[in-house]
Amino acid sequence: MKRVLSFLFIGVIFTGCSSLSETYKDPASIKTIGCPETKSSSFADHSIDEPYSFEALDNEQTWRMYRNIDDKCRICQIPDSILSFMTTRALIKTCRYFPLAGTHCFYDNPIIAVHLLVNRCNFLSELIQREDAASCLIDEYANLLLAPQGKEIIDIRTGDPVKLFSFNLIELLIGSGLIPELFSGDNQVVLKQEIKRHLEMEIQHQDLFSAFSRKKCYLLQEELTRGGVDADGALSIYPTLDEKYLKMESFTKSYYDSYTTVTVYTPFGRPVTGHCYQPLSQIEIDEVNNETARYSGIEIMGIYTSMYNCFSYVWNMVEDGMTCWINDPSSYLVNDNYEVTTSSLGTKIMYGNIHAGVVASDGYIHSKWGCGYLVCHEVEECPYSTETNVRTYYRERTSPITGANISGSDFVQCNVPTAYTLNGFQSAGYLSYIWEVEEYHGRDDYYSVVPNGPQASISFHYPTEFSVSVSGYLNNTCVVTSNALLVNGYY
Repeated sequence: MKRVLSFLFIGVIFTGCSSLSETYKDPASIKTIGCPETKSSSFADHSIDEPYSFEALDNEQTWRMYRNIDDKCRICQIPDSILSFMTTRALIKTCRYFPLAGTHCFYDNPIIAVHLLVNRCNFLSELIQREDAASCLIDEYANLLLAPQGKEIIDIRTGDPVKLFSFNLIELLIGSGLIPELFSGDNQVVLKQEIKRHLEMEIQHQDLFSAFSRKKCYLLQEELTRGGVDADGALSIYPTLDEKYLKMESFTKSYYDSYTTVTVYTPFGRPVTGHCYQPLSQIEIDEVNNETARYSGIEIMGIYTSMYNCFSYVWNMVEDGMTCWINDPSSYLVNDNYEVTTSSLGTKIMYGNIHAGVVASDGYIHSKWGCGYLVCHEVEECPYSTETNVRTYYRERTSPITGANISGSDFVQCNVPTAYTLNGFQSAGYLSYIWEVEEYHGRDDYYSVVPNGPQASISFHYPTEFSVSVSGYLNNTCVVTSNALLVNGYY
């Protein structure tokens, strides 16, 4: 027999909603395996074993009022009067109904999204502090498997279906580095078995789990190999999974078309690795659509796709580069053909180091949301926190890069060739370099130069002072100039 407990509260969660009620099943009716009812002394008696429902919040009217991710997180809170009585198992099951559970699909590195949600949503921050969080998360992970027909994920204890992105959220919580004990002691032994089982399941069912879903499982595999990592470690691991795990997959015939790499180039000619992934599965597409629908003020410009991301769109594709996915845009941002500017002059924008967009003439942002859609949106109406990520605007360079220096001896024997190198500026393939030497008396027969791009061999033929400098040109435009190096020649 089910027992119903109703919790009414008055608040300002959103206009037009003055009270919410939650319905819970009798805890005795829930069968679990492997998750002890350990309670921390810092928490109240946990008597509520059913997930909290955000159903009253999850509607178009609400999302129209709360447009950016920071505001959406603020309304997705559980009242303390309920939260303190929820079991750890109930907190984990709440992830299935959490409206923002799939936010990670908009992030190139979904660990960033999970850390953001944990910091802003009280039930997730409560969860990671529970003493039994590790064992209960492993138990949840162990009990989420494919249905016999292989078309959806179910909770094998109850037969209830579970959304793929909610399943991914459980994987990401385990791999977030926020619960270190997950990969230690007995937990490590159990987790090793479950990771193996899930990885086999996901590899066998590419029709459900594309590379983007499998990478969550590979994250756990890599952390298991390392014996666990902290939060920073989890952030740094995720971008390495392509080359290690997906590349390994591509060596087999069945996965030959699931992952490849290409090389694209910055305006100055620096090579950048581009990734090409298999298409999203239909279930992933459906869930991307559900997540996108929570941003009501946007305009769809291009269809969902795993073929490219925001960094490639902004720094590569709009400059006529090939279609691909770029994980690291730093080669475009440091010592290349873009400079930081004001918001009024900017043509491109970076949200911290996690997202990028093109600034349209009307001030709106055109950006690709992870593996989702190409979207036109206001600066703050997006899944990327505008509170923690400093927005930086860029435009094409209008003045040369300065401050680079030349390495080499400043006291040399005359008529002996000496090597000099441009430092403080990464060599760029599309640039031509001009080396210049000025002699104290203005004579040009007192030296000779053999240039070799950003390097040169220089012979000084007279014992006097020389000034050596080098400039780099993109076509006919000077884009980098070095500081002058003063050199004295002697016999």
